[in-house]
Amino acid sequence: MSDGSISQDEIDALLAGVDMGGMGTSSASSSKTFSDAQKTALNTFFGNIKPSVKSNYDSMTGSGISVDGPEISVMTRDGLLKSLPEMVVATVVDFSGGLSGDHIFLQSPELAGKLVSLVNNEPGAELDDMALSVLSETISQHVGAELTEMEKNGISGVANQPAETVHV
Repeated sequence: MSDGSISQDEIDALLAGVDMGGMGTSSASSSKTFSDAQKTALNTFFGNIKPSVKSNYDSMTGSGISVDGPEISVMTRDGLLKSLPEMVVATVVDFSGGLSGDHIFLQSPELAGKLVSLVNNEPGAELDDMALSVLSETISQHVGAELTEMEKNGISGVANQPAETVHV
């Protein structure tokens, strides 16, 4: 990945390594879902970081950004891959320390381009290396809000690796 690109095999390996709630990489459909308590906890967590995330995006873009609540779903790795567009922009920010694991943000190239255009005040920005760096920084700000919220809730010692964004 030193040249800034990532192969489909590497994306598949990243996704295969993601713990999907104990569901593994089976392509069979599963009836497992989040419990109501788990959904409430996730909604509360993301609800608590919305003001910080919104403020960060507003500051970076100079625009008023709308931040909606999360959409929570459980699916297999194969189900996730089928739901993605042919091309995506992926930002990997792995956790370590008090909570370790893969942490990946996926967005459409169109959304990524709009965000870069707003941050750089450059309409129609290309998804080049500079744009990918901008996206890494925006996601790093989001992860910072997550880490702060974890600390507030007694989950301490969590660190993150530097964000790496690729367009695949």
